[in-house]
Amino acid sequence: MKKVIFFKIIIGLFVLILIGLGGLFLISPTVIKTFPQNQAQNIQADSEIKIDFSRPVNRDILIPSIIPDVPGEWQYENPILERHFYRTLVFIPDQILRPETIYKIRLEGIKRILNVGKSSNFEFSFTTQTLPKVLTVEPKSGTKNILPFSEIKIKLTQPNPELVDFSFVLEPKTEFKARINTEKDEYTLIPKGGFLQGTKYQFKIQSTFFIKDKETGTIIFQDEPQDLYQGNFETAPPPKIISFSPTGSNILVNKDIKIVFTEPMEKESVEKNFSTVPQIEGDFIWAEDKKSFTFKPSRNLSFGTNFKIAIKKGTKDEQGKYLPEDVIFYFKTIGRVWASFSPFNGANGTNIKTSIKVYFDQPVNQESAKERFKIEPQVNGSFSFSEDIMIFYPSAPLSYQTTYKVTILSGVKSIYGLDSNKVFSTTFSTELQTFKLAIPLDFQDYPLSCEAASLKMALRHKGIFVSENQIMNYVGIDSAPRQGNIWGDPYDIYVGSLNGRQNTTGYGVYWGPIAKAAKVWRPNSQAFSGWQISDLTKELKNGNPIIVWGVIGRGAYQDSWYTKDGKYIYAWKGEHSRLVIGFIGNPTSPSKIILNDPYVGVLYWSTSSFLSNWNIFGRSGVVVR
Repeated sequence: MKKVIFFKIIIGLFVLILIGLGGLFLISPTVIKTFPQNQAQNIQADSEIKIDFSRPVNRDILIPSIIPDVPGEWQYENPILERHFYRTLVFIPDQILRPETIYKIRLEGIKRILNVGKSSNFEFSFTTQTLPKVLTVEPKSGTKNILPFSEIKIKLTQPNPELVDFSFVLEPKTEFKARINTEKDEYTLIPKGGFLQGTKYQFKIQSTFFIKDKETGTIIFQDEPQDLYQGNFETAPPPKIISFSPTGSNILVNKDIKIVFTEPMEKESVEKNFSTVPQIEGDFIWAEDKKSFTFKPSRNLSFGTNFKIAIKKGTKDEQGKYLPEDVIFYFKTIGRVWASFSPFNGANGTNIKTSIKVYFDQPVNQESAKERFKIEPQVNGSFSFSEDIMIFYPSAPLSYQTTYKVTILSGVKSIYGLDSNKVFSTTFSTELQTFKLAIPLDFQDYPLSCEAASLKMALRHKGIFVSENQIMNYVGIDSAPRQGNIWGDPYDIYVGSLNGRQNTTGYGVYWGPIAKAAKVWRPNSQAFSGWQISDLTKELKNGNPIIVWGVIGRGAYQDSWYTKDGKYIYAWKGEHSRLVIGFIGNPTSPSKIILNDPYVGVLYWSTSSFLSNWNIFGRSGVVVR
């Protein structure tokens, strides 16, 4: 009985094996699963292609292909027995699949292992992923007040598994470190050293698609760069110092230092970067808004000392913005009393009615200042004060053409600083005296009537009003024209025509005939020759104008002749008379001579220029007394 049962079991197992082998070898294999699935979308470009069959396939007959063509290797997997009867076909690309591409997989010759029966074909398609694009950028384009150490974040539409090389361009040019997250869908740009403050940046993103060989990593294809994004942002301006005190000089030694910023500042950063030279010990007292602080020295500052206050660049505000440069201020504490003057040292031509001002550089004790004032030559006067200025008012005008020395002796007492310990002085000279008779200018009536015009002005000063024609009636006129080297005698009479052309049809007259005419109205008038400057100034001081003879014009030259009687006549082409009415300076050696020129106008000639012209006719003239 047991033998029969065992035999039946053996027979059953054998039948099952035959049925299994028949199914394995006699039934045609079919595709039961693919990856990617047919018409699948957005398949990763680095994917492998996998096809599962219902039964082992005949590898010798099956021909797989991929369109477009991709370099790679088809491999069989999932055997029933080791290295036999494979039921899975895998395609392993040597490179990534091209994104945004429809791929078709075709299998020709799907057949049983025993190579019996008909073969079948199979195909399916899928579309690879799109290239990653820029989804968002932070900060957004147009954003302002970006902090200097902010990061830029670029979110992609999808991960970037080395499909695209992104380039990030900042203008102004900025070095940065680019970091991508583990999901490979977000870049972070970290500026090295931060952004420039108060600067408008242009930001541009470009992408370049490339394909690498998987084994060597070599780029075997690279597309043209594509512009993905262009925007801008503006960084926040740096903090600034609005005000600093104290500044300047003569700062009181008990003064605190105060600095005001535009932004709330980071206390630790400011205090660390604050310095003074010479060093000042003290405490910081901050305002509640942290925009200002007062540095209170622990003791009075040194007198007469230059201080340098600095806050280093990089000092931060509470937002992380920072000073782009060192900020430096200077001040000088009050020292010893110092004085300066008006008129300044070496001044010339000072008005005789001037007041004398002493400028102290700080408040002083007024009585001690007045006690130490000295002026030489001695001048009486009174004092007044206007703030730190002491003013001395002479009780009478200063003397002309005099050198004065003003001295402030040492020991002027300071109110807040140190008393003076040196002597201050200034030396100045007063103006030259100007003496001028009030004689109005009157131009000559005829082209060659300068002598009569000069006498007319002189007589008018004496209260006598006559015309040039009246004067010429007493002078007399020899109207005969010049005949070669023969002409009239100007020592005796007017030669030529008043309307003539000089030295041809008209000339003039000398001092003798003019003095004769002057005596008609002013009997004490006098002709002269060989006078000195002091003779002129003496007569002017006595109220008497003087007619002098010289020449006019740069082209003047000697042009003498003889009378019919053979008398030699010393003459010049350009002979001209003027009226001396004043002088500037000392009467014995004036610097200038003032003349009424009836042809030109009022003249202020240097004494040397006047003498050069007057000497031509032997320093001759007529004084009208």
